[in-house]
Amino acid sequence: MPTIMSNLIIKLLAGCATYCVLNMVSACEPASLDWELFQEKYDLNHDGMYSLKEFQRIEDFYPYNWPSDKRFQGANKQTELFHYLDENKNGYLTNEELGNIHVLFNNPCEGWPWS
Repeated sequence: MPTIMSNLIIKLLAGCATYCVLNMVSACEPASLDWELFQEKYDLNHDGMYSLKEFQRIEDFYPYNWPSDKRFQGANKQTELFHYLDENKNGYLTNEELGNIHVLFNNPCEGWPWS
């Protein structure tokens, strides 16, 4: 009887360990942009939208770096990115329009877990 229980416990522990390892390996949760910090830092008039003047102060999208896309590099990078994100071309970015920045970030889970 003790041998049967020992084998059962060993199999149960091995199953739990396998589950835990596979769960860790298959999970990749990319960090989210800290929207609260972003709004506090860059939405100067707190109207929930970003003018070009406000957007030109942006240095990065913590915890992400500036997008590496060549269209948004150089002296006018903020202006170029602003116009790209301004879908309705009204001269202001809503939080929804700004949220589209995620498509320009490198995917931190690309190749996970084999990278």
